[in-house]
Amino acid sequence: MSFIEKVFQPEDKQFKGCIFKCEFNPAQYCDAQVFALLEHNLDPKLHNAVNKRKAEFTAGRFMAKCCLQQHRILNTKVPIGANRAPMWPPNIIGSITHTNNIAICATAEKSTHRYLGIDIEPVMSEQTAQQIAKAVLVNDEYHLVSAIEKPNPLILTLIFSVKESLFKALYPEVQRYFDFDAAQVTSINLANRQIQLKLVNSLTAELEADSHYQATFDISDQHVTTILYTT
Repeated sequence: MSFIEKVFQPEDKQFKGCIFKCEFNPAQYCDAQVFALLEHNLDPKLHNAVNKRKAEFTAGRFMAKCCLQQHRILNTKVPIGANRAPMWPPNIIGSITHTNNIAICATAEKSTHRYLGIDIEPVMSEQTAQQIAKAVLVNDEYHLVSAIEKPNPLILTLIFSVKESLFKALYPEVQRYFDFDAAQVTSINLANRQIQLKLVNSLTAELEADSHYQATFDISDQHVTTILYTT
């Protein structure tokens, strides 16, 4: 029996790539399942990891394999690169995200999308939101969460997640870490499931301050998923 329980393809009509999502049970994971799912053995860097981490990694890479097969790519192995970033085939951009029991991968051909990042987060508790709000938000975002002393957990989770998606989208070009204060969410449209954000600081000569981006999001089963991509 596989620890992967459900596999499905979320829809995004504007996205020209591929998205796969799965639910998994880390308690059912064992190393013997890795080759059957991925067609290669577990990365040596994870040999000493706990089963929970191995399950999350394997589920994410299995979703990556499903995506790459849609692009008709034969070698579906996605190695661990510098700073633990996935190493995609030359003509592909991609992003992987997971929680304790959900993994998602999004991929696209570089000819259709230039940047791509996806992230999933469980909706924060009120206590967690209060603890991390000032680390996640810049001053001009405070009004979005109602009150910085008692922020709206769902809205703060959306802001946290979309900044993670932005980081994943831009990191392959920036090639260095940048923090939450590098970007500002300017609007959140709950009805249209859209988020607007901009860079506060210049990250490269091309990724200048005040560069604007749009992301879409989904809220289901107490989880928030954000995806950001550009043409």
